[in-house]
Amino acid sequence: MDKLDNKQVLMIISPVVITFFCVIILLHIKFKPSLSPLEQTLYGFSHQKLQVTKRLPVTITVLEMPIHMEDVPLKTGYPQVPLEKIAPVEKEMEIRVSLILINGGRKIAIINGNVLKEGDIFNQNIVAKIEKNRVLIKDKKGERWIRID
Repeated sequence: MDKLDNKQVLMIISPVVITFFCVIILLHIKFKPSLSPLEQTLYGFSHQKLQVTKRLPVTITVLEMPIHMEDVPLKTGYPQVPLEKIAPVEKEMEIRVSLILINGGRKIAIINGNVLKEGDIFNQNIVAKIEKNRVLIKDKKGERWIRID
């Protein structure tokens, strides 16, 4: 092994010496407390300083129900009409594919008058895949293939 010259020794020892002096300096620095005097008294709070003078037993005589059932009429005011007539179920919107264009890696379809590509979303439906004569649509109910008109 070659002997270490002065520069190499200095490079090895200097981080240790600098760290040592930084620690010494930081130990001698006095920081101003960031808490107000009131906060300092609260910080020194101890539950042992408190004294309970007298404990009184708690007695519960009567528990009342928070809801009075005699005030609530049973099955009055409810509509006698079936729910389907009040809130009709929405009909599923018809999806029509009018054009499919595939050019290299680019796939575009015109669905209900909108130009869409794979991964696009329309009316809560996702265009999952576009093929030569059909389009795969995914929605809450599942998947379905729509053929070109």
